[in-house]
Amino acid sequence: MSTTTTPSHATWMAHGQPAAFTYFGRKGSGPAAEGTEVASVSRERNTLTLLAADGSTIEQIGVTAKVWLAASTDQDSPAADQPPAADQDEVKTYLAGQPVRATWKGHGNPQAFTYCGAATAGPSQDRAAVVKVTKAGSVLALLLEDETQVASLGAAGKFWAIVPEGSKTTTTKAKGTPRQVAKPTGARAERIAELQPKAPAGYAVLWPHASHSLLKATDQAPEGSSPWLVLCNEHGTTTKAGSAREGETLGAKAKRQTWCKKCQTAAAKAEAAKAGQTPADEAK
Repeated sequence: MSTTTTPSHATWMAHGQPAAFTYFGRKGSGPAAEGTEVASVSRERNTLTLLAADGSTIEQIGVTAKVWLAASTDQDSPAADQPPAADQDEVKTYLAGQPVRATWKGHGNPQAFTYCGAATAGPSQDRAAVVKVTKAGSVLALLLEDETQVASLGAAGKFWAIVPEGSKTTTTKAKGTPRQVAKPTGARAERIAELQPKAPAGYAVLWPHASHSLLKATDQAPEGSSPWLVLCNEHGTTTKAGSAREGETLGAKAKRQTWCKKCQTAAAKAEAAKAGQTPADEAK
């Protein structure tokens, strides 16, 4: 190897993908005092193997890891076994942007991204191009192109990653998407048809009962409407409910009297009438 340049700190790709150079380690604090002559570089996806002249392995590093090296001044071309141009573009896509720490869901449930470690202190310099994520229960497996597992994390665990925008798969419900209402049949359908005129605009009677009914919001309901309403069948009064279960609770006789004033008045009159009866009257 001819004369070399001053050692500099960058990724192998940023150094120009040299085939031969003097390697001075990876420490961020500075290059090692003594360099090691690298005769060739072998790359397999995101792993680089630095080889000596006799073919022995000097060290293996990640393709995105920064290293100290001094390239030979007669280096005019990149390593002979470098990846095809398309593969290089793919890696550059993974490298774009700054690492962000979040859960997998927080990252947008991506399938392809650059994994930068899970340490809370900060992203690692040893990174990997993840192309697939599998989930078994609450455990995520981050895989490389060759199915090698880079890391195994809990679904709620946070990690550092650079995620290309196109890799995010998080979906949001489109504004105005109709809320589905089950189509009733038989006697239930007849009872619904009887009570539907009492329902406020934008709501459909879904579960009719003898004294109360549950109404579900449709796509015609105003923005911000309660998902459910409870209807007093006798008086046509309604109250909001956050769920069908809550609606059933509010529809019970005792609860219904707290929001239907007419039921409350009727109950008070019944109590007053009962209080005015004699024991003989009650025995009849």
